[in-house]
Amino acid sequence: MNLDDKIKLIEALAETSPKGATVIGLSNKINIPQSSLREFFQANKDYICSVGGSEKYVLNRTGPYQASKDAIIKDLYLREQKSKEQAIWVYIIIAFLAGFIVAESLP
Repeated sequence: MNLDDKIKLIEALAETSPKGATVIGLSNKINIPQSSLREFFQANKDYICSVGGSEKYVLNRTGPYQASKDAIIKDLYLREQKSKEQAIWVYIIIAFLAGFIVAESLP
């Protein structure tokens, strides 16, 4: 899922509070595959939790973000930014190593 999809999901869940929404209902509403939603739910329990063991999901009220849509979206942006920065560093290191190898192989 890209950042826009994650934001759409968080906003859709915020609208369904406090009753929650099913994976099927969310998938139909925001047009994201159910498998992607389930994967996101499993990986982000600080953001989302199930309602009393049912098939419905809501924003996590007991997690560090206290079911705050804005706090969750801000964290998503920060994670995306950090991921981009890490990718840039990987490219820099690869370029440096490639340059070093080429320089060492020259007579």
